Amino acid sequence: MQNAREPSPQADGKLWAQEQGLQVVQTSLVLLLDADILLKPGLVPFLKPKRGQKGLQFVS
Repeated sequence: MQNAREPSPQADGKLWAQEQGLQVVQTSLVLLLDADILLKPGLVPFLKPKRGQKGLQFVS
């Protein structure tokens, strides 16, 4: 749990919550998932080198 400021009236709930989390994360990589996402085995190790190959900041 993270204490956060109140969102502005025009804030999108999901995006606002993600931004609050990204402000306090202490790792170099972050994986954002919706609650209904089921990852196939091996997906994360598959995506990580793709990011590094092209110097990408974001992989989807």
